[in-house]
Amino acid sequence: MDMKTCHRRMYMSFFSAKDFVFYLDKYRIFSFHVDSDSKYAMAIILLLLFACGVELLQGVIRFLNYKISNSNSQVPLRILLCITYFLFVAGSYLLMLAIMTFSTGVFLSICSGLALGYFILETFMPRFLRDGFEARTCH
Repeated sequence: MDMKTCHRRMYMSFFSAKDFVFYLDKYRIFSFHVDSDSKYAMAIILLLLFACGVELLQGVIRFLNYKISNSNSQVPLRILLCITYFLFVAGSYLLMLAIMTFSTGVFLSICSGLALGYFILETFMPRFLRDGFEARTCH
């Protein structure tokens, strides 16, 4: 591999510049070039909302598991659970890739969105879904 053609720096620590590229810039498949203040603000807000939505998908998964345990026709619910879980994993992977841009604002935005989603989920989730659920965290 010829390293002389590589023009971009790869950051190995957090930085606060507002000029970076999300996702697959090399292949132009799914990229978003942040090069202005308005794009940076939009990226921060959208990532916060996306992270909140990914966290709320866990509540949907819990609800579907509850419905499956109390239902006679489980096949349609299991298919819906599989699709929801796929969206959760894909969204989590995209958030991980966004964090790997090493932008401080992106990192804080995603962490805030996940915390906000968790707060909403635990505050407004019905009690019967919270009982018996152990948080999936490392101790």
